[in-house]
Amino acid sequence: MLKKLITVLLCVALAAAFCACGPKNGQGDLTKTVLYDFEDRAKNFQTIVMNDGFGVVERNTDQTYVKSGNASCLLRPMGMSSYASRPSLMFSVRSSLFGFDHRDFTQVERVTFEAYNAQEEDMEVSVALALNEYNTFSSETQSFWLKPGWNTVSYEIDRELSSLRYDMTEIYGISFSFEDFAFVNGSYSIESAPYVYVDDLSLWYTDEVIDVDAIMSLEENEVCDFEKDYQKYLVTVGNHGGAVDGTVAEVTDGYAAGIVPSSGTRFLRLVTKPGQNPGATWPLITFPQKLMQRADFGKYLNEMSQYAFCIDFYNNSGSDKMFYTEIYTAGGLRSVYTVNAAAGKWTTQRIPLDTMAGGSFQYLTDTGIVNIAWAEYIGEEQEFFIDHLRIEKIES
Repeated sequence: MLKKLITVLLCVALAAAFCACGPKNGQGDLTKTVLYDFEDRAKNFQTIVMNDGFGVVERNTDQTYVKSGNASCLLRPMGMSSYASRPSLMFSVRSSLFGFDHRDFTQVERVTFEAYNAQEEDMEVSVALALNEYNTFSSETQSFWLKPGWNTVSYEIDRELSSLRYDMTEIYGISFSFEDFAFVNGSYSIESAPYVYVDDLSLWYTDEVIDVDAIMSLEENEVCDFEKDYQKYLVTVGNHGGAVDGTVAEVTDGYAAGIVPSSGTRFLRLVTKPGQNPGATWPLITFPQKLMQRADFGKYLNEMSQYAFCIDFYNNSGSDKMFYTEIYTAGGLRSVYTVNAAAGKWTTQRIPLDTMAGGSFQYLTDTGIVNIAWAEYIGEEQEFFIDHLRIEKIES
């Protein structure tokens, strides 16, 4: 949940807003925009992006499965038969061809839709915000169990937390993902796919604006040292191909964990599990673009040969571990730097800024997200700690 600092900054403004505004559309003080009603075949179906052998998407006109109007969207998720995946699709929130643009989610409080589950048993759908045009990077998901028949699904957006982690002015779509029914049933066949109907996909807007810049403070040369309360909420867990089971990333007190932090009293604890997916997943954690741009690598541009981007790793497993630090530009360029973290001690990765800028000055002037990834492995759970991301002067 939201930390006390955010709550204190916002409670007065929120209370005032609740008192001043009357209810609209049955959703408190929110204003509704219907994003997809599936009446227009071209506009509503040509803008859907499908991933991971999704299956079938069709326009339905059988009124049994239409909540309003004359049409709805039939989904038959299948997935890949050769390896476990999460078949997913994205309902785009912008299209230059059809003239709509709802990418700015800074004031979107929730996303709702009607879903008809035509199975006799409950089934799960997971919902997230798509953070790129290919629906391969998303916010953390929320899962919903659809009962047989009609269900009203409400995906609530924690705007303060989301604004810390993501660029909420550049959302690409609403992502749905499902169980891999083809893999579960052992054959890639449309007969194995369930029937789910979706209608009236809508966005709900609030008048309130969140000033995250007032919260995201940094010390001189700091990128993230995990000492500030808001930094508990920055890091997200992901992967480079398939589902990751149970990776834990949490900010904790180092002394309570029995490890002396490299700086301050807190660090990021990672607990990873052995791989489950024969397709290989490359689990990772992500530091958001908003944080990296607040660190302002660009101010070192004229002195980039004198500074390095530094990250401290503590490997609490029984053997050396290779980590891959992936640095992106906001435009999507990517460079990867490796570090071998020896077991039982702190290891510092130092990436000279002039090396970062070798591919493009944008790595400094328009920094994007930073991932730290590692390969799948076999055996027991492994524990690592990450601390004191900073820009440090290189000793001569």
